[in-house]
Amino acid sequence: MEYELTFVVTGADVDDDGAVWSLMEHADATLHRGAGVDLLTISVDADNAVDATQMAIVECKRHVPELVFLRLDRDLVGVSEIAQRTKRSRQNVSQWISGERHVGLAPFPAPEGVVGRARVWLWGEVNTWLAQLGLNDDLSRPTRDEILEIDYLLSVLEKSKRLRAERALLWSATRVRRGKSFNVGLLNTRKSLSRIHADFTNTGHIVFDIHSLSRVAPKRAVSEEFDAATSASSAVELTEVEQ
Repeated sequence: MEYELTFVVTGADVDDDGAVWSLMEHADATLHRGAGVDLLTISVDADNAVDATQMAIVECKRHVPELVFLRLDRDLVGVSEIAQRTKRSRQNVSQWISGERHVGLAPFPAPEGVVGRARVWLWGEVNTWLAQLGLNDDLSRPTRDEILEIDYLLSVLEKSKRLRAERALLWSATRVRRGKSFNVGLLNTRKSLSRIHADFTNTGHIVFDIHSLSRVAPKRAVSEEFDAATSASSAVELTEVEQ
Protein backbone atom coordinates (compact mmCIF):
# COMPACT_ATOMS: atom_id res chain seq x y z
CA MET A 1 0.00 0.00 0.00
CA GLU A 2 1.46 3.36 -1.01
CA TYR A 3 1.12 6.10 1.60
CA GLU A 4 1.63 9.78 0.96
CA LEU A 5 2.79 11.55 4.10
CA THR A 6 3.36 15.25 4.66
CA PHE A 7 5.22 16.32 7.79
CA VAL A 8 5.86 19.67 9.42
CA VAL A 9 9.65 19.74 9.79
CA THR A 10 12.52 21.88 10.97
CA GLY A 11 16.29 21.67 10.65
CA ALA A 12 16.17 21.98 6.84
CA ASP A 13 14.07 24.06 4.45
CA VAL A 14 13.60 24.97 0.80
CA ASP A 15 16.49 27.46 1.00
CA ASP A 16 18.92 24.63 1.78
CA ASP A 17 19.82 23.49 -1.74
CA GLY A 18 21.91 20.58 -0.49
CA ALA A 19 19.12 19.16 1.66
CA VAL A 20 16.51 19.68 -1.06
CA TRP A 21 18.65 17.86 -3.63
CA SER A 22 19.65 15.03 -1.29
CA LEU A 23 16.08 14.30 -0.20
CA MET A 24 14.77 14.41 -3.76
CA GLU A 25 17.60 12.33 -5.21
CA HIS A 26 17.92 9.65 -2.54
CA ALA A 27 14.55 9.53 -0.74
CA ASP A 28 12.19 10.82 -3.44
CA ALA A 29 10.97 13.33 -0.86
CA THR A 30 10.09 16.98 -1.45
CA LEU A 31 10.81 19.90 0.86
CA HIS A 32 8.36 22.75 0.40
CA ARG A 33 6.72 25.55 2.36
CA GLY A 34 3.08 26.20 3.08
CA ALA A 35 1.17 28.50 5.42
CA GLY A 36 4.44 29.73 6.89
CA VAL A 37 5.82 26.32 7.88
CA ASP A 38 8.38 23.98 6.31
CA LEU A 39 6.89 20.75 4.98
CA LEU A 40 8.23 17.46 3.69
CA THR A 41 6.16 15.17 1.47
CA ILE A 42 7.15 11.58 0.78
CA SER A 43 5.47 8.44 -0.56
CA VAL A 44 6.25 5.10 1.12
CA ASP A 45 5.10 1.53 0.53
CA ALA A 46 4.04 0.00 3.85
CA ASP A 47 1.31 -2.03 5.53
CA ASN A 48 0.09 0.91 7.59
CA ALA A 49 0.73 4.61 8.13
CA VAL A 50 2.73 4.15 11.35
CA ASP A 51 5.18 1.80 9.65
CA ALA A 52 5.32 4.19 6.68
CA THR A 53 6.23 7.04 9.02
CA GLN A 54 9.05 5.09 10.64
CA MET A 55 10.46 4.12 7.25
CA ALA A 56 10.20 7.72 6.01
CA ILE A 57 12.04 9.12 9.02
CA VAL A 58 14.87 6.59 8.79
CA GLU A 59 15.32 7.16 5.05
CA CYS A 60 15.22 10.96 5.20
CA LYS A 61 17.49 11.30 8.23
CA ARG A 62 20.00 8.95 6.61
CA HIS A 63 20.62 11.64 4.01
CA VAL A 64 19.78 14.80 6.02
CA PRO A 65 20.54 13.96 9.68
CA GLU A 66 19.66 17.45 10.93
CA LEU A 67 16.05 17.11 9.76
CA VAL A 68 13.53 17.08 12.64
CA PHE A 69 9.99 15.72 12.18
CA LEU A 70 7.58 17.71 14.34
CA ARG A 71 4.14 16.39 13.37
CA LEU A 72 1.96 15.35 10.46
CA ASP A 73 0.43 18.09 8.37
CA ARG A 74 -3.36 17.76 8.44
CA ASP A 75 -3.85 18.85 4.80
CA LEU A 76 -7.20 20.53 5.47
CA VAL A 77 -9.33 21.33 2.43
CA GLY A 78 -12.43 23.41 1.84
CA VAL A 79 -14.98 23.21 -0.94
CA SER A 80 -12.75 25.13 -3.37
CA GLU A 81 -9.73 22.88 -2.77
CA ILE A 82 -11.83 19.72 -3.16
CA ALA A 83 -13.25 21.06 -6.42
CA GLN A 84 -9.78 21.89 -7.69
CA ARG A 85 -8.29 18.49 -6.80
CA THR A 86 -11.21 16.53 -8.29
CA LYS A 87 -11.65 18.85 -11.30
CA ARG A 88 -15.29 19.28 -10.43
CA SER A 89 -17.35 22.41 -9.78
CA ARG A 90 -17.91 23.92 -6.35
CA GLN A 91 -21.62 23.26 -6.80
CA ASN A 92 -20.91 19.60 -7.49
CA VAL A 93 -18.82 19.33 -4.33
CA SER A 94 -21.50 21.10 -2.27
CA GLN A 95 -24.01 18.54 -3.50
CA TRP A 96 -21.75 15.70 -2.39
CA ILE A 97 -21.51 17.26 1.03
CA SER A 98 -25.25 17.78 1.37
CA GLY A 99 -26.08 14.35 -0.03
CA GLU A 100 -28.14 15.72 -2.92
CA ARG A 101 -26.20 13.65 -5.44
CA HIS A 102 -25.15 9.99 -5.49
CA VAL A 103 -27.85 8.83 -3.11
CA GLY A 104 -26.99 5.45 -1.64
CA LEU A 105 -23.31 6.14 -1.12
CA ALA A 106 -21.70 6.49 2.28
CA PRO A 107 -22.23 9.92 3.86
CA PHE A 108 -19.62 12.57 3.15
CA PRO A 109 -17.00 12.79 5.96
CA ALA A 110 -17.68 15.07 8.89
CA PRO A 111 -15.75 18.37 8.76
CA GLU A 112 -12.60 18.69 10.82
CA GLY A 113 -13.49 22.24 11.83
CA VAL A 114 -14.30 25.73 10.64
CA VAL A 115 -11.86 28.33 9.30
CA GLY A 116 -13.49 31.73 9.29
CA ARG A 117 -16.99 30.78 8.22
CA ALA A 118 -16.01 27.92 5.95
CA ARG A 119 -15.91 24.25 6.88
CA VAL A 120 -12.75 22.25 6.24
CA TRP A 121 -12.14 18.51 5.94
CA LEU A 122 -9.20 16.15 6.20
CA TRP A 123 -8.14 15.47 2.63
CA GLY A 124 -7.31 11.87 3.54
CA GLU A 125 -10.91 11.22 4.57
CA VAL A 126 -12.31 13.03 1.55
CA ASN A 127 -9.99 11.10 -0.77
CA THR A 128 -11.17 7.79 0.74
CA TRP A 129 -14.81 8.82 0.22
CA LEU A 130 -14.08 9.78 -3.39
CA ALA A 131 -12.99 6.20 -4.12
CA GLN A 132 -16.70 5.34 -4.36
CA LEU A 133 -16.88 7.61 -7.40
CA GLY A 134 -13.53 6.60 -8.85
CA LEU A 135 -12.21 10.11 -8.20
CA ASN A 136 -9.56 9.35 -5.59
CA ASP A 137 -5.85 9.61 -6.34
CA ASP A 138 -5.01 5.98 -5.41
CA LEU A 139 -2.76 7.08 -2.55
CA SER A 140 -3.41 6.11 1.07
CA ARG A 141 -3.12 8.58 3.92
CA PRO A 142 -3.19 8.20 7.70
CA THR A 143 -6.59 7.79 9.32
CA ARG A 144 -7.64 10.13 12.10
CA ASP A 145 -6.51 7.60 14.73
CA GLU A 146 -3.19 7.03 12.95
CA ILE A 147 -2.56 10.78 12.83
CA LEU A 148 -2.95 10.97 16.61
CA GLU A 149 -0.68 7.96 17.12
CA ILE A 150 2.01 9.27 14.77
CA ASP A 151 1.99 12.75 16.31
CA TYR A 152 2.34 11.18 19.76
CA LEU A 153 5.26 9.02 18.63
CA LEU A 154 7.01 12.03 17.06
CA SER A 155 6.51 13.99 20.28
CA VAL A 156 7.98 11.17 22.37
CA LEU A 157 10.94 10.91 19.99
CA GLU A 158 11.76 14.60 20.35
CA LYS A 159 11.36 14.51 24.13
CA SER A 160 13.71 11.52 24.27
CA LYS A 161 16.32 13.36 22.20
CA ARG A 162 16.05 16.45 24.42
CA LEU A 163 16.47 14.28 27.52
CA ARG A 164 19.60 12.66 26.08
CA ALA A 165 20.92 16.11 25.19
CA GLU A 166 20.33 17.34 28.75
CA ARG A 167 22.13 14.29 30.13
CA ALA A 168 25.02 14.90 27.73
CA LEU A 169 25.23 18.51 28.88
CA LEU A 170 25.18 17.51 32.54
CA TRP A 171 28.03 15.08 31.96
CA SER A 172 30.05 17.49 29.81
CA ALA A 173 29.63 20.29 32.35
CA THR A 174 31.12 18.12 35.08
CA ARG A 175 33.85 16.38 33.07
CA VAL A 176 35.09 18.99 30.58
CA ARG A 177 36.61 22.31 31.55
CA ARG A 178 34.82 25.41 30.27
CA GLY A 179 36.24 26.78 27.02
CA LYS A 180 37.63 23.47 25.71
CA SER A 181 37.30 22.60 22.03
CA PHE A 182 34.46 20.32 20.87
CA ASN A 183 34.25 18.41 17.62
CA VAL A 184 30.54 18.24 16.75
CA GLY A 185 29.79 16.18 13.66
CA LEU A 186 32.45 17.14 11.10
CA LEU A 187 32.86 20.69 12.35
CA ASN A 188 35.86 21.23 14.62
CA THR A 189 35.25 24.47 16.47
CA ARG A 190 34.82 26.02 19.88
CA LYS A 191 31.21 25.76 20.95
CA SER A 192 29.29 26.83 24.02
CA LEU A 193 27.33 24.21 25.94
CA SER A 194 24.08 25.81 24.77
CA ARG A 195 25.15 25.39 21.12
CA ILE A 196 26.18 21.79 21.74
CA HIS A 197 22.74 21.22 23.27
CA ALA A 198 21.11 22.60 20.11
CA ASP A 199 23.31 20.49 17.82
CA PHE A 200 22.57 17.33 19.76
CA THR A 201 18.83 18.04 19.88
CA ASN A 202 18.69 18.59 16.11
CA THR A 203 20.95 15.76 14.95
CA GLY A 204 20.97 13.23 17.80
CA HIS A 205 24.76 13.01 17.42
CA ILE A 206 27.61 14.70 19.20
CA VAL A 207 31.34 14.06 19.35
CA PHE A 208 33.33 15.32 22.35
CA ASP A 209 37.00 16.26 22.37
CA ILE A 210 38.36 14.36 25.36
CA HIS A 211 42.04 15.17 24.78
CA SER A 212 42.24 16.94 28.14
CA LEU A 213 40.63 13.98 29.89
CA SER A 214 43.11 11.39 28.59
CA ARG A 215 45.53 12.25 31.42
CA VAL A 216 42.79 11.79 33.99
CA ALA A 217 41.27 8.52 32.82
CA PRO A 218 41.71 6.08 29.93
CA LYS A 219 39.44 6.71 26.94
CA ARG A 220 37.55 3.44 27.56
CA ALA A 221 36.77 4.37 31.15
CA VAL A 222 35.61 7.86 30.16
CA SER A 223 33.43 6.42 27.41
CA GLU A 224 31.88 3.85 29.74
CA GLU A 225 31.18 6.52 32.35
CA PHE A 226 29.48 8.68 29.72
CA ASP A 227 27.39 5.76 28.44
CA ALA A 228 26.24 4.94 31.95
CA ALA A 229 25.34 8.57 32.61
CA THR A 230 23.36 9.09 29.42
CA SER A 231 22.04 5.64 28.46
CA ALA A 232 22.56 6.80 24.88
CA SER A 233 25.67 4.95 23.74
CA SER A 234 24.22 4.31 20.30
CA ALA A 235 23.59 8.01 19.72
CA VAL A 236 26.75 9.50 21.21
CA GLU A 237 30.33 8.91 20.13
CA LEU A 238 33.24 9.89 22.35
CA THR A 239 36.53 10.43 20.50
CA GLU A 240 39.82 12.22 20.88
CA VAL A 241 40.60 15.13 18.56
CA GLU A 242 44.15 15.71 17.40
CA GLN A 243 45.62 18.91 18.77
